[in-house]
Amino acid sequence: MGKFGKFLLGAAAVGAAAYGAYYYLRKEEVITPVSDDDEEGYDEDLDGEPTKARSYVNLTFDKDKARDLANDKYKKAKESIQNSVQKVEDFFSEDNTTTVGNIVGGVKDKASDLFGKASDVVADVKAKVTDAAQEASETVADVKEAAEEKAEEVKEAAAEKAEEVKEAVEEKAEEVKGTTEEFF
Repeated sequence: MGKFGKFLLGAAAVGAAAYGAYYYLRKEEVITPVSDDDEEGYDEDLDGEPTKARSYVNLTFDKDKARDLANDKYKKAKESIQNSVQKVEDFFSEDNTTTVGNIVGGVKDKASDLFGKASDVVADVKAKVTDAAQEASETVADVKEAAEEKAEEVKEAAAEKAEEVKEAVEEKAEEVKGTTEEFF
């Protein structure tokens, strides 16, 4: 048996070692077999048309932006009530009767009550937005920490499996080498 026979035997040994490694990894569920059917249709809708790219929701919550929005709404409500009171006072101040004065006083009192209630509602909304922002921030931090921990675990497990596969391949190579030496 010449060079070609040795080459053929060596190629068979390498192929057997590679298949052994593949079989071991597949058995350990490190890799999964891929078929042609698995790769088809991921980029197409059921109608056969390409799907649009996904958009992702931003998980960060801007507390300052939410606080500014709540303050702006509060200021606009305050200005609106003050403008309404001023218009009513201006309208009725032209007529100097006692009844008009009483009406203006009543309207002013009602406007003050409404303004107080609006202030309370805005303060409540502001507190809830601040709490939600804090909660969202904590959740994002927890998710990030959990992801980092899982990544480290996967990295360690992969390193262990790689070492096991390396040892198994070396053992098989030694066995094949021994078999080939016995054969020749």
